[in-house]
Amino acid sequence: MGDSLSAGSGIFATRFMHLFIENRGVVAAIGGEGTWRKYLTLPNILKEFNPNLIGYSLGDSATTQPQSEMNVAEVGAMSKDMPFMAEQLVKKMKNDPRINIQKHWKLISLFIGSNDFCSEMCISPSPWSILESHKNDLITTLRILRDNLPRTFVSILIPPHLKAFINSRKGRFSLDCYFITNIVCPCLIGLQYKDRRAEYYNVISRSVCV
Repeated sequence: MGDSLSAGSGIFATRFMHLFIENRGVVAAIGGEGTWRKYLTLPNILKEFNPNLIGYSLGDSATTQPQSEMNVAEVGAMSKDMPFMAEQLVKKMKNDPRINIQKHWKLISLFIGSNDFCSEMCISPSPWSILESHKNDLITTLRILRDNLPRTFVSILIPPHLKAFINSRKGRFSLDCYFITNIVCPCLIGLQYKDRRAEYYNVISRSVCV
Protein backbone atom coordinates (compact mmCIF):
# COMPACT_ATOMS: atom_id res chain seq x y z
CA MET A 1 0.00 0.00 0.00
CA GLY A 2 1.36 3.40 -0.89
CA ASP A 3 2.17 5.87 -3.65
CA SER A 4 4.42 5.83 -6.72
CA LEU A 5 7.35 4.52 -4.67
CA SER A 6 5.33 1.40 -3.87
CA ALA A 7 3.90 1.23 -7.38
CA GLY A 8 7.44 1.12 -8.79
CA SER A 9 6.98 4.09 -11.11
CA GLY A 10 9.95 4.53 -13.39
CA ILE A 11 12.35 2.27 -11.51
CA PHE A 12 14.16 1.49 -14.76
CA ALA A 13 13.50 4.89 -16.34
CA THR A 14 16.15 6.38 -18.59
CA ARG A 15 13.87 8.90 -20.27
CA PHE A 16 10.76 10.90 -19.43
CA MET A 17 8.14 8.52 -20.87
CA HIS A 18 9.53 5.64 -18.81
CA LEU A 19 8.26 7.40 -15.67
CA PHE A 20 4.75 6.28 -16.58
CA ILE A 21 5.71 2.58 -16.43
CA GLU A 22 4.97 0.93 -13.09
CA ASN A 23 7.67 -1.67 -12.47
CA ARG A 24 5.80 -3.35 -9.62
CA GLY A 25 7.64 -6.63 -9.96
CA VAL A 26 10.84 -5.17 -8.52
CA VAL A 27 9.43 -2.99 -5.72
CA ALA A 28 11.40 -3.71 -2.55
CA ALA A 29 8.40 -4.44 -0.33
CA ILE A 30 6.19 -6.51 -2.64
CA GLY A 31 7.96 -7.27 -5.92
CA GLY A 32 8.57 -10.92 -6.68
CA GLU A 33 10.07 -10.81 -10.16
CA GLY A 34 13.00 -13.20 -10.63
CA THR A 35 15.03 -14.17 -7.58
CA TRP A 36 16.82 -12.31 -4.81
CA ARG A 37 20.06 -12.72 -6.74
CA LYS A 38 18.71 -10.51 -9.51
CA TYR A 39 16.23 -8.31 -7.62
CA LEU A 40 16.76 -8.04 -3.88
CA THR A 41 13.20 -7.64 -2.65
CA LEU A 42 11.49 -8.88 0.49
CA PRO A 43 9.25 -11.40 -1.34
CA ASN A 44 12.25 -12.81 -3.21
CA ILE A 45 14.01 -13.37 0.10
CA LEU A 46 10.92 -14.95 1.67
CA LYS A 47 10.47 -17.25 -1.34
CA GLU A 48 13.75 -18.89 -0.39
CA PHE A 49 12.11 -20.09 2.83
CA ASN A 50 8.56 -20.54 1.54
CA PRO A 51 8.20 -21.40 -2.18
CA ASN A 52 4.40 -21.27 -1.72
CA LEU A 53 4.42 -17.54 -1.00
CA ILE A 54 1.68 -15.67 -2.88
CA GLY A 55 0.52 -12.10 -3.39
CA TYR A 56 3.72 -10.50 -4.72
CA SER A 57 3.73 -8.42 -7.90
CA LEU A 58 5.29 -9.46 -11.19
CA GLY A 59 6.49 -7.49 -14.19
CA ASP A 60 5.09 -4.10 -15.15
CA SER A 61 1.44 -3.62 -14.30
CA ALA A 62 -1.28 -1.32 -13.01
CA THR A 63 -3.46 -2.16 -10.01
CA THR A 64 -6.26 -3.29 -12.33
CA GLN A 65 -4.08 -5.96 -13.93
CA PRO A 66 -3.64 -9.49 -12.54
CA GLN A 67 0.16 -9.23 -12.33
CA SER A 68 -0.07 -6.51 -9.70
CA GLU A 69 -1.50 -9.15 -7.32
CA MET A 70 -1.89 -7.57 -3.84
CA ASN A 71 -0.04 -4.36 -4.67
CA VAL A 72 -2.77 -1.71 -4.41
CA ALA A 73 -0.41 1.29 -4.44
CA GLU A 74 -1.40 4.18 -6.70
CA VAL A 75 0.70 6.92 -8.26
CA GLY A 76 -0.02 10.24 -6.57
CA ALA A 77 -1.68 8.67 -3.54
CA MET A 78 -1.76 10.57 -0.25
CA SER A 79 -2.46 9.59 3.33
CA LYS A 80 -6.17 10.30 2.87
CA ASP A 81 -6.29 7.55 0.23
CA MET A 82 -5.05 4.84 2.58
CA PRO A 83 -8.40 3.81 4.10
CA PHE A 84 -9.77 3.21 0.60
CA MET A 85 -6.68 1.21 -0.33
CA ALA A 86 -7.07 -0.87 2.80
CA GLU A 87 -10.66 -1.66 1.87
CA GLN A 88 -9.61 -2.63 -1.65
CA LEU A 89 -6.84 -4.85 -0.33
CA VAL A 90 -9.23 -6.58 2.05
CA LYS A 91 -11.66 -7.15 -0.81
CA LYS A 92 -8.90 -8.57 -3.02
CA MET A 93 -7.77 -10.98 -0.34
CA LYS A 94 -11.26 -12.15 0.52
CA ASN A 95 -12.04 -12.78 -3.15
CA ASP A 96 -8.82 -14.70 -3.80
CA PRO A 97 -9.49 -18.47 -3.57
CA ARG A 98 -5.82 -19.10 -2.74
CA ILE A 99 -6.06 -17.15 0.51
CA ASN A 100 -7.53 -18.46 3.73
CA ILE A 101 -8.19 -15.23 5.62
CA GLN A 102 -8.44 -16.95 8.99
CA LYS A 103 -5.44 -19.28 8.74
CA HIS A 104 -2.84 -17.69 6.45
CA TRP A 105 -0.28 -15.26 7.83
CA LYS A 106 -0.06 -11.98 5.95
CA LEU A 107 2.50 -9.17 5.71
CA ILE A 108 1.37 -5.72 4.55
CA SER A 109 3.73 -2.82 3.89
CA LEU A 110 2.42 0.72 4.20
CA PHE A 111 4.58 3.44 2.65
CA ILE A 112 2.93 6.85 2.27
CA GLY A 113 3.46 10.54 2.95
CA SER A 114 5.75 12.05 0.33
CA ASN A 115 2.89 13.40 -1.77
CA ASP A 116 1.32 14.99 1.30
CA PHE A 117 4.51 16.99 1.76
CA CYS A 118 4.96 17.72 -1.94
CA SER A 119 1.44 18.73 -2.91
CA GLU A 120 -0.72 19.25 0.16
CA MET A 121 1.45 20.98 2.73
CA CYS A 122 1.63 24.36 1.01
CA ILE A 123 -2.12 24.65 0.36
CA SER A 124 -3.25 23.66 3.85
CA PRO A 125 -4.27 26.43 6.28
CA SER A 126 -1.29 25.32 8.37
CA PRO A 127 1.43 22.96 7.13
CA TRP A 128 1.45 21.38 10.58
CA SER A 129 -2.17 20.27 10.19
CA ILE A 130 -1.19 17.52 7.75
CA LEU A 131 0.55 15.68 10.58
CA GLU A 132 -2.70 15.30 12.50
CA SER A 133 -4.51 14.31 9.33
CA HIS A 134 -1.81 11.76 8.54
CA LYS A 135 -2.12 10.27 12.03
CA ASN A 136 -5.91 10.01 11.78
CA ASP A 137 -5.76 8.43 8.32
CA LEU A 138 -3.17 5.95 9.52
CA ILE A 139 -5.26 4.96 12.54
CA THR A 140 -8.35 4.49 10.36
CA THR A 141 -6.35 2.35 7.94
CA LEU A 142 -4.90 0.16 10.67
CA ARG A 143 -8.35 -0.38 12.17
CA ILE A 144 -9.71 -1.55 8.82
CA LEU A 145 -6.86 -4.04 8.51
CA ARG A 146 -7.19 -5.16 12.13
CA ASP A 147 -10.93 -5.75 11.87
CA ASN A 148 -10.78 -7.70 8.61
CA LEU A 149 -7.44 -9.48 8.40
CA PRO A 150 -6.44 -11.72 11.31
CA ARG A 151 -2.87 -13.02 11.48
CA THR A 152 -1.50 -9.91 9.80
CA PHE A 153 1.75 -8.03 10.30
CA VAL A 154 1.76 -4.41 9.14
CA SER A 155 5.08 -2.80 8.29
CA ILE A 156 4.87 1.01 8.41
CA LEU A 157 7.70 2.55 6.40
CA ILE A 158 8.68 6.15 7.10
CA PRO A 159 8.71 8.38 3.98
CA PRO A 160 12.12 9.79 3.04
CA HIS A 161 13.05 13.28 4.19
CA LEU A 162 12.63 15.31 1.02
CA LYS A 163 15.36 17.78 1.95
CA ALA A 164 17.85 15.30 0.49
CA PHE A 165 15.84 15.31 -2.74
CA ILE A 166 15.97 19.11 -2.93
CA ASN A 167 19.70 19.21 -2.17
CA SER A 168 20.44 16.60 -4.84
CA ARG A 169 19.31 19.05 -7.52
CA LYS A 170 21.92 21.68 -6.67
CA GLY A 171 24.48 22.15 -9.42
CA ARG A 172 22.70 19.66 -11.69
CA PHE A 173 20.25 21.89 -13.51
CA SER A 174 18.13 20.23 -16.17
CA LEU A 175 15.19 22.00 -17.76
CA ASP A 176 13.24 18.75 -18.09
CA CYS A 177 13.82 17.80 -14.46
CA TYR A 178 12.98 21.32 -13.33
CA PHE A 179 9.55 21.27 -14.94
CA ILE A 180 8.77 17.69 -13.90
CA THR A 181 9.74 18.21 -10.26
CA ASN A 182 7.77 21.47 -10.15
CA ILE A 183 4.71 19.51 -11.19
CA VAL A 184 5.14 16.57 -8.83
CA CYS A 185 6.49 18.50 -5.82
CA PRO A 186 5.46 22.16 -6.05
CA CYS A 187 5.48 22.75 -2.29
CA LEU A 188 9.21 22.14 -2.02
CA ILE A 189 10.42 22.96 -5.52
CA GLY A 190 8.19 25.91 -6.39
CA LEU A 191 9.91 29.27 -6.02
CA GLN A 192 6.80 30.82 -4.46
CA TYR A 193 7.31 28.62 -1.38
CA LYS A 194 11.09 28.91 -1.16
CA ASP A 195 10.93 31.16 1.92
CA ARG A 196 8.92 28.52 3.81
CA ARG A 197 11.15 25.54 3.09
CA ALA A 198 12.79 25.63 6.51
CA GLU A 199 9.37 25.34 8.15
CA TYR A 200 8.35 22.58 5.75
CA TYR A 201 11.52 20.66 6.56
CA ASN A 202 10.62 20.86 10.26
CA VAL A 203 7.16 19.47 9.50
CA ILE A 204 8.68 16.56 7.58
CA SER A 205 11.12 15.88 10.42
CA ARG A 206 8.26 15.81 12.92
CA SER A 207 6.38 13.26 10.81
CA VAL A 208 8.81 10.62 12.03
CA CYS A 209 7.42 11.06 15.54
CA VAL A 210 3.70 11.24 14.71
